[in-house]
Amino acid sequence: MLFRSSLGQALREGGRGRLSPARLLNLPYVGYLPILLGAAGCHQLTALLHLCNAILFRRILRRLDWPDSRATAAAAIFLTSPWIAQATMWWSASPAVVATLLFLAGVEFYLRSAAPGRRGAVCLAAAAGCFFLQLLFYELWTAGVVLLAAIEMRRPGGWRGRCMRLGVASLAGVAYAAWRLAAHHADVNQDRKSTRLPVTQ
Repeated sequence: MLFRSSLGQALREGGRGRLSPARLLNLPYVGYLPILLGAAGCHQLTALLHLCNAILFRRILRRLDWPDSRATAAAAIFLTSPWIAQATMWWSASPAVVATLLFLAGVEFYLRSAAPGRRGAVCLAAAAGCFFLQLLFYELWTAGVVLLAAIEMRRPGGWRGRCMRLGVASLAGVAYAAWRLAAHHADVNQDRKSTRLPVTQ
């Protein structure tokens, strides 16, 4: 019962008592995983997720017709570059690793969304879901739609299909922004009510 109430408090902390998308999954991830896994387990998990990110990154580059040697070299740089690998050393920054994993998984699904029929639609929906979830962990890849647009420029097909795929993928960011603005507006209204002076006779 205590765990459930504290988890609910952690989820609402970004919105002053109301659910806010601002790092909604960040606080429970950082706060409760050390209790479940311990310090060593948490760092092992982060290192494993970082390795998965590199594998996904290489797979995406191969789908974009990069030669095998160049894709492998890029994945190695991804693994060792300080500005990416440093999140594996600091637990407070570890949600960035999860956000990167979800973003890369979204890109992988997005690349598959050009398949005809139901399979393409399911992959596109999965891509939008991954993009939305990664924003709940860390607002790290908010400009990811620019990368998707660059990918679309290299893919065959008409502009109608490209714009449709980009539009559906962008819905994740639009939904997140709308939720974030609504939560912020509610906070501003609460601040105004709490600071309003009582009327004296």
